[in-house]
Amino acid sequence: MAPSSKENGKWSTDFDTVRRHKLFRNPPSDKSAYPTLASAVDPHVQSFNAVFAEKGQLHHALRDIGTKTFFDGNPNEPFSADGPKRNRLQVRVKEVFLEKSMLPPSNKIDKKREILPVECRERHCTYRGRFRGRFEWRINEGEWRESVREFGSLPIMLRVCFLR
Repeated sequence: MAPSSKENGKWSTDFDTVRRHKLFRNPPSDKSAYPTLASAVDPHVQSFNAVFAEKGQLHHALRDIGTKTFFDGNPNEPFSADGPKRNRLQVRVKEVFLEKSMLPPSNKIDKKREILPVECRERHCTYRGRFRGRFEWRINEGEWRESVREFGSLPIMLRVCFLR
């Protein structure tokens, strides 16, 4: 006779209703109650972390984009030395960052601005953070100047490890 699923700790094809209810009410704090599910989701979480890691995919993408140059005036007009002087604007993105999920500024009641995933589920809203970037720009041969701009909101996966 084979040992039951309770004895060996593995799940069986039986319902194991009492075991599931106990795990739901008192989940273990040091590990997942469902390790197979956690291992199935882990590659997805790791790929999300790889995008925002210290030298991750966004870092390489910004390096590949480099500096972009724009000229004012009519782009169809040929450039000539004796023609009107055209100004040059150079723009580059220095870094991008995703912030922790916060309550919207319109919510004046709560003093604590950080919001948790369970609160988002209760509010029927997305668990998301502000996605912002630090730009550097200069006009002609002037000094480089910095400006932080917001790109919008980006949904955040649970169990990610990069947030500021």
